[in-house]
Amino acid sequence: MIEENVVSAAGAPHRFTYKSMQDAIRQAGFAPQLRNQQYEWRELPETIQEQIINY
Repeated sequence: MIEENVVSAAGAPHRFTYKSMQDAIRQAGFAPQLRNQQYEWRELPETIQEQIINY
């Protein structure tokens, strides 16, 4: 988190969205999966509303 804040403060916006994260997981040969705080499996929601950040 600190690195992301430093990079953003320097004026270089970079976002790793849930979609790009899931795509990277699939490209690595794995299936993306959500877990809760007890590390139990959770269902992936059909839609996820992304936070909009204006740099």
